[in-house]
Amino acid sequence: MKNLLCLLASCWLLAAPARAAAQHGPAAVQVFPSPAHGELTVQLPEATPRAGWQLELLNVLGRVVWQQALPAATPATVPTARMPAGLYWVRLRGPQGYEAVQRVVLS
Repeated sequence: MKNLLCLLASCWLLAAPARAAAQHGPAAVQVFPSPAHGELTVQLPEATPRAGWQLELLNVLGRVVWQQALPAATPATVPTARMPAGLYWVRLRGPQGYEAVQRVVLS
């Protein structure tokens, strides 16, 4: 079952077992800036294990336009300088089925 959680201007789509969502909560993930000029930064709390995390940028049609495994040292950066301006989604997939999606704007 999927749930939508909105905190301030950020919305996260959660699709995870309750245990995984509680362990790696959406409020702990930071994606900034939005609107982005040149690159996005994605950061998890220091205590979060990095193994098994996949970071993706999707266009408005839901197609993956960039992806990488989350590096051992965060923050991770997503190069956006050559991407067209518009609405995108940052999707973070983690262990135990955790998935979070945040809307971002590239300009």
